[in-house]
Amino acid sequence: LYFAASNGVAWTGSTTLTINGWTGTAGASSTDGSIFIGSSATGLTAGQLAQITFAGFPGTPTLLSAGELVPALQNPILAITGTTNNGSSCVNTAATSQTYTITNTGGTASGVTVVSNNAQFVVSALSSTTIPGSGGTVTYKVTFTPSSSGAQSATITVSSTTTGSNSPTSTPTGNGNALPQGSLSGNTFCSGGTGQLTFTSTSGTGPFTLIINGVTYSGVVSGTPFNTNSNPSVTTNYTLTSITDANSCGLTSGITGASATITVNTPPVITGNLAVSPAFACDGTNSTTFTVNASGTGLTYQWLRGISGVYTSITGATTPNDGATYSGFNSAVLTVANAPLSMNGYTYQCVVTGTCSPVATSNAASFHVLAIPMVTSIVGNSTLCLSTPTNYTATHSGGTGVWSIVNGTGVATIATNGDGSATVSATVPGTVTITYAISGFCGTASKSLPITVDPNAAITSVTGITSP
Repeated sequence: LYFAASNGVAWTGSTTLTINGWTGTAGASSTDGSIFIGSSATGLTAGQLAQITFAGFPGTPTLLSAGELVPALQNPILAITGTTNNGSSCVNTAATSQTYTITNTGGTASGVTVVSNNAQFVVSALSSTTIPGSGGTVTYKVTFTPSSSGAQSATITVSSTTTGSNSPTSTPTGNGNALPQGSLSGNTFCSGGTGQLTFTSTSGTGPFTLIINGVTYSGVVSGTPFNTNSNPSVTTNYTLTSITDANSCGLTSGITGASATITVNTPPVITGNLAVSPAFACDGTNSTTFTVNASGTGLTYQWLRGISGVYTSITGATTPNDGATYSGFNSAVLTVANAPLSMNGYTYQCVVTGTCSPVATSNAASFHVLAIPMVTSIVGNSTLCLSTPTNYTATHSGGTGVWSIVNGTGVATIATNGDGSATVSATVPGTVTITYAISGFCGTASKSLPITVDPNAAITSVTGITSP
């Protein structure tokens, strides 16, 4: 349709001209029929244009350069709809993506972008970068992946490169559930008791599900001991490899205290009899050790000395005061030093106490103290006659000795009669020497007596001398 320019004609009244059925894009030539007012953009005054409307197009129409009357170019009017609550999710675990809609009630928007100011809220899947006007829509998604626990939020901004477009924003929220964390510990008990583990959480929401040594434990409450699936009979190590909390948040690495030990203490047990070394002590000289072979937890030792079945605790080097010197009386090895002969026949035993009861008491081991060998004298004649047997007696202690004879210029024989007694018979005149010698565990001793063999000699009693 063509009309003459009317800018020189005054329109009277306030009547509005409404044009129906116009198709096309506001601000551009119609795609199906056109209306021209004159041949330039000045064919109508501003007041006249204000009295014209196009059905379905807001605003005041405009004249194009060739005089075509078209609806006014509209700015995009964008709005965001969709839930702002992105729910809760475990730290570093993506929540379910939320879909948002951008609606354009204005003119066409081009170059549309959607930007988040928080990396925990990631924008994706924008369905188009162009949004038609007059109710056109596009969608996008936001995925919430918390990097820390607690309440989180972001500002999502929608922008368009179309001049005059608005830039609406949305503020999605979400909550980060902390990953569970904590330490495992074990108890200490005496054999026959019950082994328990305790999980102490430092983050996460209980109760917890734990995997320990490949076994799953459910309903674990922080700080509350729980029994192991199999009660340990010996000290056992445990490793925590997985924690899952009530929010289904899980942790399988970097566990603060992943290792624990349940310690099983055992009562004292003595194996075998006391070991005595050496088997004999010498009067007032060497040392004897008594050793107990005990096992168990936290062992302590107390040695006892017995006389005729009555026992006294050994508490010091000279306590009890029996002439010996004691050491190690609170250890596994007791040393008895410089014991006098009077202690021969004493007994010793050890009482072993541990962390767990009952106490254990060793057998009673006998203490043997031997006299040091001594030969005091040989009593007999220093002169004897041929073919006249003569008796000699050795005064001695500390063992049984052996008689011997060394012929010098004379010849004689010696025969042992018993402990310390012998008979000498001479066959050739001259000199002989007899010796009585003791050799034993505690040393050696001897005495010798020179004898003159004379057919007519007088008999004189003498005391022997010590051999070199």
